[in-house]
Amino acid sequence: MKKTLKINFKLRKKFIETNTNSTDGILYDADYELGPYYISMIESLDFPVTLTFSIRKLNQNLQRKMIKKMIAERKTEFHTSINQKSGKKSTLMRQVEDAERILQELDAENSKLFNTSMHIKISSDHPVELKDRFDRLSETLGYLGMEIKNDPGRLVSNHTYFLPLSKGEKYLLNSKSLSSIIPIYFTPKVMPQGILLGIDDINEKPVYMDPFIENSHNMLIIGETGSGKSFLVKLLIHRLITKHICEKFFIFDPLNEYSSKIFDERAIFLYIDAGGKILTSSEHNNFGSDESKGNLAGDQDVVIVRLSDGIDFNERTITSMLKLANSFMTAGNDKKMLIFDECHIITSSPAGFNALNSMVRHSRHFNASITNVSQNVDDFLRPELASIAYNSNRIFVFRTRSMRSEHNNVLKLEDFDFAPVHSLLGGKTDSFSECVLSTGKDVKTIRILLTAEERRRLSV
Repeated sequence: MKKTLKINFKLRKKFIETNTNSTDGILYDADYELGPYYISMIESLDFPVTLTFSIRKLNQNLQRKMIKKMIAERKTEFHTSINQKSGKKSTLMRQVEDAERILQELDAENSKLFNTSMHIKISSDHPVELKDRFDRLSETLGYLGMEIKNDPGRLVSNHTYFLPLSKGEKYLLNSKSLSSIIPIYFTPKVMPQGILLGIDDINEKPVYMDPFIENSHNMLIIGETGSGKSFLVKLLIHRLITKHICEKFFIFDPLNEYSSKIFDERAIFLYIDAGGKILTSSEHNNFGSDESKGNLAGDQDVVIVRLSDGIDFNERTITSMLKLANSFMTAGNDKKMLIFDECHIITSSPAGFNALNSMVRHSRHFNASITNVSQNVDDFLRPELASIAYNSNRIFVFRTRSMRSEHNNVLKLEDFDFAPVHSLLGGKTDSFSECVLSTGKDVKTIRILLTAEERRRLSV
């Protein structure tokens, strides 16, 4: 039995597809475990893409023999590939591990094995535009760990759960993996809006977010040190840029955690001295008055603000930073995100709290999203700070052992059942992080997953 499925992604209400010029894409290699998320990335492009899936169920006796033979071949190749590059040996070991996993699932869950291929087709009226479209698709999927090659031949893919039979042939996929990656929905489909946050721990469906479509664009992120707060912020930044939702960022970075590499080296670093003056990263150019500082911030796409070495926070440094942030927020009507890491530093100052509270209340008028990050949940029990939580449309709670029942109301968790926050996973030793997300309308426990490419890019 052979079934062929065609899926056309129509990104606009109307488009005309021509076959004057067309190209075929091959998923050549991949390290990918995010289910149907690649589809939302394709849908974020402004041109049609056609995916064709070919699926053929294998004989039950044959499928076990094929996998066992494959495992033996890959192990032999691994041990004899003394001169192979480490990347090649890593790929072979990954294929062995995947094959052994699928073999266990076939025995334990009575799942079936399918011979599967996926073919990508792009069309355009002009060959130059066609090349541009292919390059954009390749770059977009490359962020997810999918390597696309321009080749009219047969598909060759190496998804984490794809197992190659031999060079140039189709790939094996078990039924569980097949159902997760091919976008066929027998229950209501979760419509992708914005970026992927993670996977709902209850129904195993993807959770998406666009911070700029709600009445309030603001977010609050709380959790103890090492629970995954800053890494979530970096992941949000990366995915917002990748999908072109937001490309302007202001970051208060007191712990020097954010690298320009996240922004493809487009960020400028500004430093605050003890007197509250703003210096460039060279620390040679003093920008003097508040007005010139504001213009500097407003003219940049990415601004990261730190303290000069050996300087402690005081009223002057906090006030100077917030004036710079306000200038960034009010400049133009482009979507922009302001991130205040370790925001308790700001709220410990009366002037700092008043300025931040005002920005939080008025941010949406300037098409801005303010994200406050804190490790101290007790701060928001103070009546004056509760307004920051109240004006945050999304509240992320990572692992924290100081959480008590009196925090539930201010964090919009009251009357909801949710996972105990003291036992949430997250940190450098875990392959993913967990958090509780509250919107005031519902509460979800989310597993935050990332691709190998994202982990490489963001672990800086």
